[in-house]
Order: sequence, then C-alpha cells, then structure tokens
Amino acid sequence: MPVGGKISAALDYPVLDHLLRIEERRYTGDHCDALLRLQAAAQTCDVEIWVTETLSVEMAHGVMDCDVTLRRQAEANDDAKYRIARNMRARRLRYPCSKYDDRFSLFELSLRYEGHDWQAANALEERLLAVRGVSPGDARHLVCCAYPFNAEDTTCRPTMHWFISEDRALIDGVKSAVARGQLPELAHLAFGSANDFVRANLDRR
Repeated sequence: MPVGGKISAALDYPVLDHLLRIEERRYTGDHCDALLRLQAAAQTCDVEIWVTETLSVEMAHGVMDCDVTLRRQAEANDDAKYRIARNMRARRLRYPCSKYDDRFSLFELSLRYEGHDWQAANALEERLLAVRGVSPGDARHLVCCAYPFNAEDTTCRPTMHWFISEDRALIDGVKSAVARGQLPELAHLAFGSANDFVRANLDRR
C-alpha cells in the first residue's frame, strides 16, 4: 500500500472479460469473489483503476477480424466491457510509442506524433516481445504502464503500482524477466491476478 495515497492498478483485458462473464453467469474460473471485490473497491474509489488505450485498439481489431455474422455480438460485448470499466471509474493511459508502419496502431485511437518517451518505450516493447508468455497486445499494455500518462490530460504522469491480469503465463513470464534484471522499467510494479491483488491489499484492511 503506497504511503498516503491510493493504489493505482492497471487492468489487463481479460479482467474486464471475466467480469462480463460473471455478470452473464458464464464465468467458470476460480477468482469470482476476488474479481467482484476488486470491482467493488474501484466503484467506491478505494482503488484507482486504469486501462490502456491499446485495449480499445485490441477490441476494434477483434471486431474487424471476426466473422461478419458475429460482429454485432462482438460489438455488444465490447460495449458491455466499456460500461464495466466506466462503472469502475477507470481512466485511460496513452500508448507512448505508436507507429505508422504497424498493423496495430489505429489513427483515431492510438496514433500520434512521437512523444519524448518514444525511443525508450519502443525499446522496452521490443524486449517485452521476447519474453515468454507476452503477446504483442500484452507488450503494449505494459509499455503504457512503464511510461504512463493520462489520455485526457497528458501533463498528468500517474504512478502505477499494480498490473492485474488473469493470464498466468503473462504474469509468470514478466515477473521472471524482471527478477533477472531484463525489464528494469517495470521493477516498480507488482504483477498478479485479481486474487493476488485482493490478498495483498484488500484483505489487510
């Protein structure tokens, strides 16, 4: 728990997906109680929640890539996840190293002129892509946490304390790389599932 302030936690995409599954009574995992406690803590502002703008890009690509007959349902699911994020009072982190020559960046969502963190952020993203368990989308989420700035107020540079994911391979891979000194930009972050976060922070209250 940071001294004199709230915990800031960035959510990975599967957290919102699992919360939607819980809402629709489709969730079959082991962290239902922890996910709901995290959600409640965010709604009461006991935890400061952030999502990255790359989450919107992932959702947009998911809709574009799915079968046309499934797009309406995919869009409805995304709208429900945005609603869950809004109800958790989530704020957005900007992506610091967008590019003109990759498939991922979308002009209306994440593409902008280079910022002063671009080179360092891009170098970190390249190293993250070599870590076992880290997907291209994961790397972009994590870069946003290493070089964070508020999407609505770019002069605001929040400090991230946690990255919460339900992807165990991602958590284990990044924690191992951090322990080996390969990702010093992420050494200040705690990584874990919703259950890990609740046990480390909310259970102590």
